[in-house]
Amino acid sequence: MFVCSLGLGLYTYFIPVFAQRFGATYLDLGYIGTASALTYMFAPMLVGQLADRVNQSRLFAVAIVINFATTLTLAFSRSVSDIIALRAFGGIGLAFFWPITEVMVLQLAPRQRRVREIGIYSVAWGSAFLIGPLLGGVVIQTYGFFDLFVISSVLILAALLGAMIVAPLRRIRTERKAIHVADQLHIMGQLLPWYAMIVCYGIIFNTVTAIFPG
Repeated sequence: MFVCSLGLGLYTYFIPVFAQRFGATYLDLGYIGTASALTYMFAPMLVGQLADRVNQSRLFAVAIVINFATTLTLAFSRSVSDIIALRAFGGIGLAFFWPITEVMVLQLAPRQRRVREIGIYSVAWGSAFLIGPLLGGVVIQTYGFFDLFVISSVLILAALLGAMIVAPLRRIRTERKAIHVADQLHIMGQLLPWYAMIVCYGIIFNTVTAIFPG
């Protein structure tokens, strides 16, 4: 998780600056931010359904491959339109990545240690995103954007290879029980205030990351 997040953190906040090399306006930066957020908004619903039915570690591998491909392809972008399309595809990769990794941590950890393990998991990706932008700035300053995307993609691919060695792809047992639609709606109703707060946070976060670096 740390290695993959480091690969993502190296370049994520520099995408607006990269886009401006092709003449991107502030409106274009908004389109780029919206492209990844739009696909990320809908894809997790599909991922959530698949996670209960498909080998979760294989879904994790799919997430890594998608993020690797979109990151490497960014190195060959030649226009703002290229970046918008790739960020939209990248949103799908992130939608597979974040929910699946959280589910895997919860399923692999003993019930009494789940909160602690989620905390360690958060430290892993949080520290990577803390270090990543600094290292990314050094790479851009020294070598340029092409090398940044190549190095980032190599790190993301290394995370997949490491996961295959440390934890071979296998099915993670899940505790499943049928939930009726009425019960699902009741749960969603109880969580509605939390969803509303997350919407506000998401608007602020995406605006800052998509516009401010430019």
